[in-house]
Amino acid sequence: MPTPSDKQIIRRFAVTGASCAGCVRKIENGLAKLEGVDSASLNFADRSLCVASNLSGEAIIAAVESIGYGATEQTGSSLQDIEAENERLAQHEKRQLQWRTAAALLPGMVMMGWGLAGGSMMVSNSHQQMAWGLVGVAAAMAMAFSGRAIFATGWRSARHLAPSMDTLVALGTGAAWLYSLAVVVFYTSLPVTARHVYFEASTMILGFVNLGRLLEHNARHKTGAALRALLERQVQQAWLISDDGEKRCPVDAIGVGKRVRIKPGETLPLDGEIDDGHGVIDESMLSGEPIPVDKQVGDKVYAGCVNGASTFSMVVSSRSNDSTLANIIRSVQQAQGAKPPIGQLADRISAVFVPAIIVIAGIAASTWWWLGPAPQGAYALVVGVSVLIIACPCALGLATPMSVMVGVGRAAQMGILIRNGDALQGAANIDVLVIDKTGTLTIGKPVVSHEEIDDHVDRHQLYTLTRSLESYSEHALAAALEAYCKERGAATTNVENIDIARGLGITGRVDHIDVAIGSERYMAARGITVPAHTNDDGFSVVYVALDNQYAARFFFSDPLREDSVHAIAQLQARGIECVIVSGDSETSVAKTANILGISQYHARSLPEDKQTYVASLQQMGKRVAMAGDGINDAPALALADVSFAMGSGTDVAVSSADVALMRNSISGVADAVAVSLATLRNIKQNLFWAFAYNVVSIPIAAGALYPVTGELLNPMIAGAAMALSSVTVASNANRLRWAAVKI
Repeated sequence: MPTPSDKQIIRRFAVTGASCAGCVRKIENGLAKLEGVDSASLNFADRSLCVASNLSGEAIIAAVESIGYGATEQTGSSLQDIEAENERLAQHEKRQLQWRTAAALLPGMVMMGWGLAGGSMMVSNSHQQMAWGLVGVAAAMAMAFSGRAIFATGWRSARHLAPSMDTLVALGTGAAWLYSLAVVVFYTSLPVTARHVYFEASTMILGFVNLGRLLEHNARHKTGAALRALLERQVQQAWLISDDGEKRCPVDAIGVGKRVRIKPGETLPLDGEIDDGHGVIDESMLSGEPIPVDKQVGDKVYAGCVNGASTFSMVVSSRSNDSTLANIIRSVQQAQGAKPPIGQLADRISAVFVPAIIVIAGIAASTWWWLGPAPQGAYALVVGVSVLIIACPCALGLATPMSVMVGVGRAAQMGILIRNGDALQGAANIDVLVIDKTGTLTIGKPVVSHEEIDDHVDRHQLYTLTRSLESYSEHALAAALEAYCKERGAATTNVENIDIARGLGITGRVDHIDVAIGSERYMAARGITVPAHTNDDGFSVVYVALDNQYAARFFFSDPLREDSVHAIAQLQARGIECVIVSGDSETSVAKTANILGISQYHARSLPEDKQTYVASLQQMGKRVAMAGDGINDAPALALADVSFAMGSGTDVAVSSADVALMRNSISGVADAVAVSLATLRNIKQNLFWAFAYNVVSIPIAAGALYPVTGELLNPMIAGAAMALSSVTVASNANRLRWAAVKI
């Protein structure tokens, strides 16, 4: 075994030969035992293997092959390269399945048609022996082509004492063909009633298995539609601005700090900041919101978003593989391969399922051999093969990963990035949602809510003087006040003798008038008398004085996001208790809680207070979610059972959270809960049908209905039913793509 290096990296592989949940468990457990492998996760839905290891790719491939499967490392230099390789492999697999299906079903249907038309399926004389011998050779050739991969994987699995679904299919079809061959060769030694041949069953079963895998392949391809849509947003070429003019350039070659021109209708190639012009940007890729957003100089723009009818230039802020879009794609890929806790049920059952089915088939066949009516041998074969084929656990293996892939993709389309399987399931089981106020429930920046202007002051002049002076301040309230005055038609004029007292106020001489803008404390320090304000209403206040005389005051608030009230109502209707825990003042937090209909709130909370409160709820047995956007929320986000970070929040908050909400709205929490509920419900439906299918079908295959009908289940019908079970599960999972997601 190769010596592991010190550097541990994440490697992705495309796996071949995995056919059921047992294969997944065998590969994961086999790799986990290797020195140097930290974790290994195989997504059965798309056959992708993710390994955290300091081993080389060749060593991991060798380990997978030693377990009995094939693997190819995905080493593309970009996400597009990897997806292109995946698409090429998928199309190759599809063509192979189409040929294998036809190669088995066509001769099988000819033989079945012969029987249905009244032709004999028995060997009673030398002429029939010769004819059926030729048919047996043709069936063997069809089986060799159609079932080669199944027999090879089944043998490798059995050799490693870990039988899989392919082992069951290989045993069943092989037994049917060998019995039929024995009838052809030794028909004179067998009772007349035992001379029936089953060549059509052996080929038709392989045909149905491959047909089921073909339909399943098509369904799996649909589950990746959301991820492919994101990948299609990645632009390959961009207009690079240089001293020599503009020229088309590969996006991968454009570094941070370079300038790029974005023309009307183009998709943004990289993240950046507008430095000239303006745009109306469709950011639905990020937020799920279809309404375009106006962007001006200084505003951030993101790769994958679509520009409107204007032209602008931007300064690149990240390389292509580090863009917001690239990070979203990686998050979706990782989450689609995640396993929620409920999926462990299928893993545990699969560990004993296939060996148990082999035992059950053996017991059923033996019972018919010793106790059944004549011809016992034929009946024993039919029962044994039917049980082996109909109980194949492919539907069980698909039940969870198919739903997870579609659910995570659907969430991404709604601007919700779910990072792991625990969060996907945990969001459906929340008892309490702890919410930060500023930037989460509110828009996170102040706006002027109303004004009080003294009667002797000219309103337009006040706006002009105020805007001119505030344009020199970097304070958040100053920016809000400047914007407020600008909206009312105020222009700017020259300002002299500027003096800034950080956090308090600013003074300057504007149009020969001494202007002072600041807090009540700032005004008092300058000897200016202003109306008293107790802040009982939760507003921040900025005063304006002209020539040392009070002129006006402006009241600021951090308004609620437009959909906060509706989102909180949705969550409360679901039975989730909502609690505001904020560092803001008692008055401000109380006012917000009252508007939202939230009865519990905690003001002036430090980061450790938020974390302590989350811990206290957990000690009470509550399942706690936390939603926030700031550095002060990171400790509580890390501790919560499920954590939601606003996409506009700090990198620390976003990286600490299980779910990132790109839409910057608390309604994203409600939507995430809705997606979680829908996905979990879909998984339970799939598991129910997978289990119910086996519970009902195995006794029927074993002959439970024979006393009533006088007939045994044809192994060919068992093969069709097994294929149908996988298609049913895959189709049910794909309903999440278009089903209405409601909390």
